Amino acid sequence: EIKFTSGRRGVQEQASAVAANIVKSNNRQWIAQTYAKSAIRNACQAWVDSHSKAVTKAQLTDGFLEVLVSFGDDDHAKLSKHFSGDAFDVQVVYENADRIKADIKGLSGLQKFLDREGGIEVWHAQFT
Repeated sequence: EIKFTSGRRGVQEQASAVAANIVKSNNRQWIAQTYAKSAIRNACQAWVDSHSKAVTKAQLTDGFLEVLVSFGDDDHAKLSKHFSGDAFDVQVVYENADRIKADIKGLSGLQKFLDREGGIEVWHAQFT
């Protein structure tokens, strides 16, 4: 019943995922509304704010990749647990959703479970 849509990500995969979510949500403040404050989060949001003509997933991915590679692993960890492999996303399902969410919430080491990120329905689990 569960389809994992992402787990550990490198900078290319993270840049692409963030870009896809901005395009999907049609919300250029998605980064600021989704991630905890940090220098890397602020740099990614500043890139969006200063590149208003970048509207496609490809354009946004290229821009985020440029920002992400300028930071190190410690900063990546502040942005997303996907970089370390300590987070995964699963495809949202509606049949048996409460049971599946309960199963995820019962996993050992779970730090946070989200069923929305920046206004987008996404099931995200991250661990300590």
